[in-house]
Amino acid sequence: MNKIKSVFAIGLLAISAFSLAEEQQRYASITHTSSNFINQGYCGYSFTLDNGGNHMVLDHAEFGALELTLRMKDGQGKVLGDALLEVEPFGDSSATRATFTGLEIPCEDVVEFEVVKAVEDQNGRKVELPLSIFEANNPELAKMSVAK
Repeated sequence: MNKIKSVFAIGLLAISAFSLAEEQQRYASITHTSSNFINQGYCGYSFTLDNGGNHMVLDHAEFGALELTLRMKDGQGKVLGDALLEVEPFGDSSATRATFTGLEIPCEDVVEFEVVKAVEDQNGRKVELPLSIFEANNPELAKMSVAK
């Protein structure tokens, strides 16, 4: 009987380790793509999340609905507060590998958004994800000009 319990326990550990390894292989980049003044003291911030096409090489590379807690900081690194960014499910095909979402919040001198918590809806359960899954992208955007 003890041998059966040991084999069962080892099997559970192996499944847990495999699940953790699979979770660590998941990936999503997050990019703050634009900011604008809406009106009455509110600003809009747009974000893109992209799983990099991992659905082609990984099973379960897609993401369920996400709730990302973003810590907002000013130019001196002072924390201005936290905001919840809600993200629709994405990444189960080439057509849905990226998604776009946004925040509308009172305007402050936000110069940095830091992901401090990520929660995914997995079949109706809220599961906190390791932050190592996410990569922040900070591209230098192209300049715009108008011909004269």
